[in-house]
Amino acid sequence: MDSFWKNLPRPFFVLAPMFEVTDTAFRRMFVSFGRPDVFMTEFVNIDGLAHPASRDKIIRYYLPFDKSERPIVMQVWGKDPERMKQAGQLAVELGFDGIDINMGCPDKKVLEIGAGGGLIGNFNLANELILAAKEGAQNLPVSVKTRKGLNKDITEEWISNLAKSNPTAITLHARTVKEMSKVDADWSSIKRAAEVLKGSGIIFIGNGDVKSRADGIYKSKESGCDGVMVGRGVFGNYWFFSNKDYSQITAEEKLRAVVSHSKLFENNFSNIKRFHMMYKHLSSMANGFPGAKDLRHKLMSAGNSSEVSAIVEDFLAQHN
Repeated sequence: MDSFWKNLPRPFFVLAPMFEVTDTAFRRMFVSFGRPDVFMTEFVNIDGLAHPASRDKIIRYYLPFDKSERPIVMQVWGKDPERMKQAGQLAVELGFDGIDINMGCPDKKVLEIGAGGGLIGNFNLANELILAAKEGAQNLPVSVKTRKGLNKDITEEWISNLAKSNPTAITLHARTVKEMSKVDADWSSIKRAAEVLKGSGIIFIGNGDVKSRADGIYKSKESGCDGVMVGRGVFGNYWFFSNKDYSQITAEEKLRAVVSHSKLFENNFSNIKRFHMMYKHLSSMANGFPGAKDLRHKLMSAGNSSEVSAIVEDFLAQHN
């Protein structure tokens, strides 16, 4: 049975999973202004999902989605095969289009337990986790997001190993775990990984420092990957995946968009998340135009979407 991954255009675009960022409100802004081909959730811990006391809270907090976001993939992290199998079953139960295993997160607490980026080089366990997710997910595609190494580049060896368990797709972030995002992404590693996977039937996605849609298309063609994943590059730009020239987007367009985002956030999470979770988005959108600094300062005091709207309307009245 073919998965949605096989039917995507080439190259395709994926919105990267980013913890405490890519919730359903954020993703739906891209549905409105220019969507990627695939969405992913924030990553969730399979140990937390296995406990009745935390399971429902995690689902409400991190895993709600709207049908307009399809195809959407649930991303998880952890190192227990049985719980990974259960996570695959949950992905089916919740109606996701796939499940993705994080094998690249550089967070210290995740690394300390041997999960996320700590799985790089743990060849046997990595494959056990993929096979366990496959067993649980039944017909849903299982994919992996990883990096080119832990402390050094082991791209060819690592990607060859992951391919043994035949995940539907692999995303490679072109930095080591140690490098985090402190150095430029090494797209030569993407090119080398693409060669390793050539003819395998595994969908391959490159990730790291994609600055625009055009840049993503260029990097995909140069490296030989099937698609690109974009993370930090989308901040402050709901139009990233569209063909719209960002330099032509007015301050009013940006600000009315972030008001809409605030309302979406409140509608989905008013009794679950504190409104200050929106501040990073308010700050990134109130940028690059006269008066933006003072506006950002005012927006950081907003306690709800109505206050955001009032601050924005006052600003626009003064600057139009």
